[in-house]
Amino acid sequence: MQLTLPGISPATDVAAGMRWNAQSCIKGDEWWRLPWIPFCGDGGGNHLCVDMEPAEGGISGQVITMWHDDARRELIAKSLTEFIEVIADDFERGALTWDEEWGGVSESNEA
Repeated sequence: MQLTLPGISPATDVAAGMRWNAQSCIKGDEWWRLPWIPFCGDGGGNHLCVDMEPAEGGISGQVITMWHDDARRELIAKSLTEFIEVIADDFERGALTWDEEWGGVSESNEA
């Protein structure tokens, strides 16, 4: 199972319209680092984390992926604020909707 956040993924350019090279801004020398603070997960071990101790070139507070079965860590947003702004913008333009049956956010079929 993989955490899916419509409009926010490593394959998608986010916020400023550009992606960072994750290898240059995330310390990936360990499977898990204590300064990665999980705030969003799928119940299967996959999380988005606020990275409080990035590598040189990164920004403290950047949002990264932590998939339980993949050693790669990817940058999602430069900050939690930027992450929330992208989600809010996606709601405003109708790309995301609240799914009562699922109990979470999903991509809108109308956008």
